This record gives sequence, C-alpha cells and structure tokens, in this order.
Amino acid sequence: MADNERTRRNKRRIQPADPGDQVVVIGLGRFGGSVAKELVRLGFEVLGIDGRAEMVQRYADGLTHVAEADATSDEALAQPAWPTSATPWWASAATSKPVC
Repeated sequence: MADNERTRRNKRRIQPADPGDQVVVIGLGRFGGSVAKELVRLGFEVLGIDGRAEMVQRYADGLTHVAEADATSDEALAQPAWPTSATPWWASAATSKPVC
C-alpha cells in the first residue's frame, strides 16, 4: 500500500471521543454490535437499542446503556429516560424497517 493511500485511510478513521460524547446505535446485530463496541473502545457513551432481548442481554455489560425497544416506533424512541434529545450522533444498523 502506498504511503499517501495509507495516510488517506488514517484520516477517515473515527477519532477518540471527547468526554461526554454520546452515540445511539439502533440494532445490535453483527454490524451494529461491532460498531457499538468500537465506539465504546474509543471512549464514546453508547446507548444500544435492539428489539431482541438476547441482543440486549449480550451487550448489557459492554455498552454504556442498552434498551430493548422497537426502534421503528416513535413512541419507543420518545422515552424520557433515554438521553436521545442531547445525543448528536445516531447510527442505525436495523434492517427490518427504515427509521425516520
């Protein structure tokens, strides 16, 4: 790999988080779970949302917050206990229905 190509790739990587940076990851399957774990490793506070209890259980110890909810439901995403209004970054790995 040429040095300038390697430099371009490094510039695209996610930078470590500042204290208090928050991300919501919707869908904790293979892709979403990997993204969520990497964001935690970089220092982000991560709320992982999935509609499957087994996925929420799997990530309960590794993420900052997890919640079992249907992320396609406006009512579920409007829960006041979730810090979603102050969260600037969202990532969706859900595949069953589009999230608006």
